[in-house]
Amino acid sequence: MAHFEEIHTGNASHEGWPYSEAVRAGDFIFVAGVAAEDETTGQIIGDTIAEQTRKTFDRIAGILRHADADLRDICRLSAHLNNIEDFEAFSAVYAEIFHWTPKPTRITRGSALAAGLLLEVECTVYKPQSVTP
Repeated sequence: MAHFEEIHTGNASHEGWPYSEAVRAGDFIFVAGVAAEDETTGQIIGDTIAEQTRKTFDRIAGILRHADADLRDICRLSAHLNNIEDFEAFSAVYAEIFHWTPKPTRITRGSALAAGLLLEVECTVYKPQSVTP
């Protein structure tokens, strides 16, 4: 039987949703779709793809801190753009955020998102669990 562990972040805007924000499965962490929302109110932050991209990755970094991980540990991500025409602007900010190599593998696709959301990102993180002798 597999053992999964929910990563609790205390994100008030996530309370009541029927899924976990992040789950650890062995050495991997799976982060659910994250958008540019205020963690307390759930209000969307940012009017442009650049603003929402920065906020989204700030939120992901915050979730990963609860698992003793960070953005450098992301190995794969899926980016969902409300308007695929935002691809170049999203990629420019993405390149600023992931300025090291190797960068995570990525798929970017156009997706219908909730009103006001320009972007949603889900990711897979590789962060080996520390082993206590």
